[in-house]
Amino acid sequence: MPSSPAASPYARDPILDWPMYRVRDIAAGAQMEASLLQAWIYRKPLVVPLGPYDPGSGGTGSVRLLTLRRAIAIAITAELARLGVAPSRGASIAFSITDERLPQATQHGLALEQTLFVIYPSGEMVPVRSGHPDEPLSVLASRDVPGQSTEVSTAVLVVNFRAASKSMRTALAKRGQKVGLIG
Repeated sequence: MPSSPAASPYARDPILDWPMYRVRDIAAGAQMEASLLQAWIYRKPLVVPLGPYDPGSGGTGSVRLLTLRRAIAIAITAELARLGVAPSRGASIAFSITDERLPQATQHGLALEQTLFVIYPSGEMVPVRSGHPDEPLSVLASRDVPGQSTEVSTAVLVVNFRAASKSMRTALAKRGQKVGLIG
């Protein structure tokens, strides 16, 4: 993970990468206690890794602001934790989506708001453009994705970036935060 914006593997997005969101607002958007989120981002070992545009802590008593990219990653992490995935594993999956796979997917023409990520038991993660929001999972999981394994899995994990993004943006807006459109 890069330690500074200069080392970032992706260009700063004007909507996703400006630190403007308070931890307590992000916690509310992720439907979790603010104290739990603070533990995830302050206590070592960190559960939620911060990205290159999320500033470090300003010290005791200062308000930490995070980016929308991180807020969405936290929402994904919290949802995966509610489903029984260990928070550190969920955060690793979320970071991989928001900071690694998402920039790659958009470079290859996938619209942010139409991207689902299918995670296989092997750890292989495939971004897939959703044709329709009600598309059956069986169709999504059986798609032929060029360059990917054709091995059949009995279970896959699907993360809907659109739903995570929309849910977090709506919650932040309800708390008086300015949130732009994505994708």
